[in-house]
Amino acid sequence: QSQADRAQDARSGALGRDWQTIQSRIDSGETTLSDVFTGRDGSPEAGRLVQLSRDNLATLAEESEPPEELKQELAAQEAQWARVIRAPQRITSTDDPDDPDDAGQDA
Repeated sequence: QSQADRAQDARSGALGRDWQTIQSRIDSGETTLSDVFTGRDGSPEAGRLVQLSRDNLATLAEESEPPEELKQELAAQEAQWARVIRAPQRITSTDDPDDPDDAGQDA
């Protein structure tokens, strides 16, 4: 929904009383959407809108199921990382003359 459409719906009350009040305050220059959603607007209406947004995002995250292809790819990556973590560390000596700890170890 475009900002203009959302603002009109908020003004008309179609989005509820909190949005109507906030939109009135936005229209009069008392607040901004940024102020509402960053917490700078400490009004009860802003607090309820922020909580509603958080709740909606949490519900969306819970209901959203990643595509099967992505789940398989993630499982493969997790398995690969598990193998890397369990694998013994292999260190090969290159006898780096600039590293005092390596000097002459292969000689």
